[in-house]
Amino acid sequence: MDRILHLRTYRPLSRTKAYSDLTLICDGVRFPVHKFIVCNQSNILKMMTEQPFKESATNELNIGDTDPATINQLVDFLYRGDYYPRVICVQDRRGAWSIRGFQTASLNDIRAATASTDTGSRPPSWKAVPTEDNAELLLCHVRVCAIADYLNLPDLLTLANWKIRVMFGMYWRVDWFVPFVELFSEKCNRDLVLQDTASSLAAIYMSELVDRHDWKNIRATGSFHNEVYTKMLKQKNRVCKDPWLSYERHFDIEQEQTTLTDGMTEESEVD
Repeated sequence: MDRILHLRTYRPLSRTKAYSDLTLICDGVRFPVHKFIVCNQSNILKMMTEQPFKESATNELNIGDTDPATINQLVDFLYRGDYYPRVICVQDRRGAWSIRGFQTASLNDIRAATASTDTGSRPPSWKAVPTEDNAELLLCHVRVCAIADYLNLPDLLTLANWKIRVMFGMYWRVDWFVPFVELFSEKCNRDLVLQDTASSLAAIYMSELVDRHDWKNIRATGSFHNEVYTKMLKQKNRVCKDPWLSYERHFDIEQEQTTLTDGMTEESEVD
């Protein structure tokens, strides 16, 4: 119900600068917003606008240690109760950011991809989206987790974690995994739910990871390694013929995919 109210009441305001009384700035990109919407949801933003600092006088808040695309997802969530990335930020080897377009799959695309795949014991591949975009989208969700933690937005943190779990349920690629772990270790290592997701995947797919150069040189927290080791020991006595079965029991992926479909249907109905 709260999400429907978001969509019907706040969504039109996200498309206009009318009556905007606060601007979020990230890497030179400006996002006009409304205090009564954003400050009611984030006590951190509220505190930043009320403290006797320069930012509160100018009504401009600089949000660092992130990228404009992530702030765009943040604003989407604050006004709509959800976010569907249309742009993503890509970082090159020198650390420079560039923004490029990304079109998420529609509900019909997901249904068609699922229907055209022989499922077997592994989940169907998300054929509606190119592999490169899938990998970047996964990192996009991790960055959303980080900004949600920074601004104390537990609902956004829960949503981003859920999207990550659904993505891994739809499509597992071993070459995505180390960049995913390294980013969450750097940006949001206090997120125990995300760490549980990552450590469970590492324990299940260790046979694919163990000989990889990037896994041997992974930059991750000590607690992550400890969790992986603990879960591998627990798994030892309940080894499945196919590792996906263990993953399915742990995350209840079928239920989460159903919820994803219902959520996207609700979005289309409100539109």
